[in-house]
Amino acid sequence: MSGSGQESGQHGEASPDGDAEARDGRRKILLGVRAAATVVLIGLLFWVFDAGAILRRLGSIDPSDAIVAVAVLCLQYLIGGLRWHYILLRHDLSSRLSRSFVIYGAASLANVVVPHTIAGMSVKGVMLKGQGVTTSRMFGVLLVERLAAGCGLAVCMLVSLALSFPRWRAAFASLDKPIAAAVLLASAALLAVGALVLWRSPGIRAFAKDIHATFLKPSVLIMLVLFSTVIIYLGFLCVVVLAEGMGVGVTMPEIFIAMPFVTFVAALPVSLGGWGV
Repeated sequence: MSGSGQESGQHGEASPDGDAEARDGRRKILLGVRAAATVVLIGLLFWVFDAGAILRRLGSIDPSDAIVAVAVLCLQYLIGGLRWHYILLRHDLSSRLSRSFVIYGAASLANVVVPHTIAGMSVKGVMLKGQGVTTSRMFGVLLVERLAAGCGLAVCMLVSLALSFPRWRAAFASLDKPIAAAVLLASAALLAVGALVLWRSPGIRAFAKDIHATFLKPSVLIMLVLFSTVIIYLGFLCVVVLAEGMGVGVTMPEIFIAMPFVTFVAALPVSLGGWGV
């Protein structure tokens, strides 16, 4: 009697191992769907836009422009690392800049080499957990960073909409490209220096730990959105430099107008890392 009841109870309850296998199976199916979508999308691109022409463009890039593009990406990484460090400081989770850059760098590398949309966030979460950070605080940090990035992209999209009007676009097109690039790079450098100076002040380090009370302050929101906006525009500047180096017939205003929407679409969880989208 008790044996049959025990047996029926075993049949009625789901095994933890069975649940884990089911979740793992669903993840594999989703990964396979995204991989297939990536292959199809890239195949369509090469079919529509002539694979040979694309490869010739890639091989014709000017070496000096390639070096400048890498330098811009390095600066983008530095600003991104500073934003991550700023968020950690707000949570009183880290006081070492080097440690913040190690976590951010590992996550950035994961986003490049791991075929998963949330690879970088997963790496950050694991490394924070390794430091003894509680799960709730870990999710809070990751959420704040994603929201900041989203707000920065929203700002870029609003600027793109404004530049889409002929008058604004003509004014932007009249800017000298080297001067505009220099102003953007100088602004990023000033933002980085200003952030470092602020972090050394006792007032910044004494901010409240509570996420709701801390991150809803206007000064903090402005700082995070500025960080994110500069990071995104540095990525767009890299596209400008590469397009110039490959002799692509598009102007800087056209790239700055189109890229926010391209970035938004590429962030959709349709393919692996946005490839093909």
